[in-house]
Amino acid sequence: MSSRDNHRDSFKELVGALTKLPGVGPKTAQRYAFHLLHVDRSIAQDLSDSIINALIKNQ
Repeated sequence: MSSRDNHRDSFKELVGALTKLPGVGPKTAQRYAFHLLHVDRSIAQDLSDSIINALIKNQ
């Protein structure tokens, strides 16, 4: 499997996860995924950390 295939698979996985959010369809999920992969890495990391922290605190 090539690096390009790995990137495509991880993009599809991210889109699939985002479509599980209420009100987020495939096109919106693709836009969110594209944005997250092209913004400063710290922004995506902050979002990830916030989600994890909220899940931990609300167990």
